[in-house]
Amino acid sequence: MDRSRGGKVIGALLGKGFGSDGKGTLISDFYGAYQQFKGPQQKCLAHLLRELKDSAIARPELEDHAFFKKCKRLIKEMLKLKEQRQKLKRREYQHQVQLLEKRLSKLGQERWNDADADRLAARLRKYGGQLTTFLHKPEVDATNNAAERALRPAVVMRKITGGNRSEAGARAWAILASVMRTAQQQGRDVVATIQELLKAHWAGKEATLLTDLLMPAILQNLS
Repeated sequence: MDRSRGGKVIGALLGKGFGSDGKGTLISDFYGAYQQFKGPQQKCLAHLLRELKDSAIARPELEDHAFFKKCKRLIKEMLKLKEQRQKLKRREYQHQVQLLEKRLSKLGQERWNDADADRLAARLRKYGGQLTTFLHKPEVDATNNAAERALRPAVVMRKITGGNRSEAGARAWAILASVMRTAQQQGRDVVATIQELLKAHWAGKEATLLTDLLMPAILQNLS
């Protein structure tokens, strides 16, 4: 929890070296503060598609603009190619990736004589290599939907309550939300997980990972 979402907060949360060891890929929207990280990144294609759609809603004539039609078509082809990765031979897949990247580069380099089209083309130029990372790394998604789904309960809570009234309350909620989400992602019963953590705390045990405290209990139950 923090009062700001500025670049310093993001840097402190993830650490300046995030991804520089090659062990992680940062998937995010186009907020400029993420560019402080030097490791591999993937920009969310859902955000890009949404901006194309919103621009066309604000200016209906853009629906038939060449840039908008080509950009939407290209993004959809990129997403489809990722789905077909396992069905294609490696050489054929890589060839298709190269063709899509060339089209993406061309879209970004052209001038479209329209403020919105040129603005989004500039975005393609700026983030070009970060728009296709997911095509090169099987484990990387094309969107940050997973992160947004994970955050949704906290966002709903903030909307209902209006936010935390104290720093202590904010810290408590952040810890509880993290524990609950971690348990869910590991397929654990949330209530049972919290019970085990409380028992471990009362017993004076410490751990840096959730599994450090839960594994002994799991093994005991299995035996």
